[in-house]
Amino acid sequence: SGLSVHETGNGFVKFQWQPATDAETPGAALRYNLRVSETSGGQNILGPVADLNNGYRRLLQPGSYSDSVLLKLTPGRVYYWSVQTVDGAFAGSAFAPEEEFIPGLSGNEPVTGINTITAENEGFRNRINWTTSYEKRGEWFVVEKQLTPRVWTAIEKVRAKGRPSSYTVYDKPVSAGKYSYRIKIYYRDGSYKTSEVVNVYVGKNDDCDLKAFPNPVRRLVTITLDCDNNKSRSKNWSPWQGRGGLLSIINASGRTVMQLRMTDNRIQLDLSRFPAGLYYVKYDNGHDTQTIKIIKQ
Repeated sequence: SGLSVHETGNGFVKFQWQPATDAETPGAALRYNLRVSETSGGQNILGPVADLNNGYRRLLQPGSYSDSVLLKLTPGRVYYWSVQTVDGAFAGSAFAPEEEFIPGLSGNEPVTGINTITAENEGFRNRINWTTSYEKRGEWFVVEKQLTPRVWTAIEKVRAKGRPSSYTVYDKPVSAGKYSYRIKIYYRDGSYKTSEVVNVYVGKNDDCDLKAFPNPVRRLVTITLDCDNNKSRSKNWSPWQGRGGLLSIINASGRTVMQLRMTDNRIQLDLSRFPAGLYYVKYDNGHDTQTIKIIKQ
């Protein structure tokens, strides 16, 4: 236990741990094995000649180290490591919980962060997605929704996987309006970091108005998106006049049945091949989304 890492200069890293105790072997006689890898659960840098799952020793010999190991590692890379105790009978303990370290980072501070975050509407629900390029186990993501300009509420708490990952959380049910989401990353030392805010518009946007007519529709429906350039000044919503966004038609079960890129702020679609029922028209410009309902007769 008590694993720690210290950079000693010139690319060298010192791995240390607190002495273990054993009922049959004096503390001074205990030895240790270290594993170091560039992948979680691996041993490509330094291997212990033992089973990584249960610590079973594959060679009948003492551990290789006493209380520390000095290695030269590449700055900026992620390294995973752990240690096991070997007693006087050459039996190995289970490995300590895996730790991560990146040489060259001041103080080895937490580096888990959001790589990308998006939000979009899927009819009766909003989907929040995010990705990470690095994570530490034991940390948490808390997805928050804005209730008022100064009040946010948590809608879901997700444990970090400990490796670069993708995540999805749903907020449902939703009705017409603007929804804003952000993610807080809670580190193991109790500190946290907040992501950027992403927005979803269900129904009419204050700056851009997505419309469909006729509604209800039997065959041909016209979709328009009119934006007020004088009002479109938010950092996320581009003052766009209808070109380049992705338009999707989604059925009541949440499946996308048609998708195309808008090349103008007016487009006509043929819905004759779709069954009668409720559908959602969603526009996505890469930062914000807006969704309206249509009825197919």
